Amino acid sequence: MLIARLWSLFFGVTICLGVPSLYTDHSTNAKRSELFQAAEQSMLQKMGLPSRPRPTKGSKDKVPQFMFDLYHNHINDPEWISTNFRNKGKWTYANTIRAFDHEGYQLPAPVSGLPANRWNLFFDIASLPSHETLRAAELRLTFSNVKNHTNETEKQHRVNVYQVLLPGTAGHPTITRLIDTRRTAARGLESFDIRPTVQHWALHPNENFGLEVHIAANGDSPNIHVHTDERATTDRKPLLVTFSHDGAQHVYRRRRKRRSTGNRPATKESSYCQRLPLYVNFVEVGWNDWIVAPPGYKAFYCNGECPFPIADHLNTTNHAIVQTLMNSVNEDLAPRACCVPTTLNPISMLFMNEHSKVVLKNYQDMVVDGCGCR
Repeated sequence: MLIARLWSLFFGVTICLGVPSLYTDHSTNAKRSELFQAAEQSMLQKMGLPSRPRPTKGSKDKVPQFMFDLYHNHINDPEWISTNFRNKGKWTYANTIRAFDHEGYQLPAPVSGLPANRWNLFFDIASLPSHETLRAAELRLTFSNVKNHTNETEKQHRVNVYQVLLPGTAGHPTITRLIDTRRTAARGLESFDIRPTVQHWALHPNENFGLEVHIAANGDSPNIHVHTDERATTDRKPLLVTFSHDGAQHVYRRRRKRRSTGNRPATKESSYCQRLPLYVNFVEVGWNDWIVAPPGYKAFYCNGECPFPIADHLNTTNHAIVQTLMNSVNEDLAPRACCVPTTLNPISMLFMNEHSKVVLKNYQDMVVDGCGCR
């Protein structure tokens, strides 16, 4: 039954007056497994995943707190339902956010070491889909005072972020281009706009030679540190965050407040078309190893009769009325109108993709909000 409901919800298969015959034949476990695998593959395709993600062990424990904060801020918005995200307090035309960890600097040839106030960073963005439109990209750096001098952190430092155009070799210096710069106390978290660079890397992946971060304080070398080593915690390491849109239809509307109906006694009308509870548990379907949040969600489903004549409260269409009229004359002419979703809402999902990268994405048409006879 659960597979049938999920199939109906995710893939638009209409369930009228019960479960289709496709799901009534559960004579063997092999048949159920076959149906589940087909449903799972269809769902993964709709999520833009070529296969079921199998992230490396422990990768779910390294999800940055920033991504959790984005997820909770979005789902807890009391007023709006949207497939877009807020970026720095404003709605941005992006339904997908990805986080890329600093993976160490990777160069085709050895280079001399950098001064103490400079750092090399490298982010592998090869998994960024080419069909998505990049809307924003920011580099998030956490600074700290090496010697823990209070007066040092109160100074204003110039922080420059450069794109490495050509890595240095013996006798040839590194060629860089300034991307973003600002004066800051260089303590705590700072973010830098590097969208042009990420766009360049996406179009020319062979030219991704990383970034250089420079810190200077009136020509002196400050006692400021950027956490780039493996000993740093997940939330202190450099992080590249991208905001992109996959071209899916945008959903943006006010939340509808539902009135509590209480526990009403069963009546004849309780068999009519209506929204019924359905909770999708990702543990039950075996997806909890790659879906970080939520652990499940209230999907609901539509079920019930569309009797003739169809009452107005059953949210019907003129076509459904005519179709039911013809069915009442001759059942062979047309089937009776079906109880189907008429309004669907999106949900946010935080998960690890097939490359063990953190993705926060809004998927439309995941929650039934209204039912009707169609």
